[in-house]
Amino acid sequence: MPSAIDWTVHAKELGYDTEKEFLEAHYPKQSITDLAKALSVSPWTVKRKLEDHGIGIRKRGGPMRRKLEVMDAALIERMRLEGAAAVARDLGVTKYTLYNRKKQYLTSCAQQATVTPSSSPEGPEEPAPHPSDLPAPQLPPHSQGE
Repeated sequence: MPSAIDWTVHAKELGYDTEKEFLEAHYPKQSITDLAKALSVSPWTVKRKLEDHGIGIRKRGGPMRRKLEVMDAALIERMRLEGAAAVARDLGVTKYTLYNRKKQYLTSCAQQATVTPSSSPEGPEEPAPHPSDLPAPQLPPHSQGE
């Protein structure tokens, strides 16, 4: 059901031809709550307007919530060289997001490295011999007095 408010006049005052154009320009930068406060309407009214115009509603987390798709060794090295804050700014995420993803990445790498022998598809592997089990190195004969 379309909402009863016609924002076309307000949108034109702000330099937009239609209210849809206004919402498409501002919703990516502002949350529904922030738009509602700025327009002096309820968040439900803004949500209905977005739905009326077929503009997809974001999941909770606000406009600044960005996903970091890939965390790999190259990105970790870039963080080391440029600093987490600079890399975060470049990627449009917070440095805390970078640190959390780095921690998850390193934890998953450590878990993959510690595969138990029973979970290996080829069966149990032979453990590496302990250094004390290896034969002693043969030293060349030592000649005294030459």
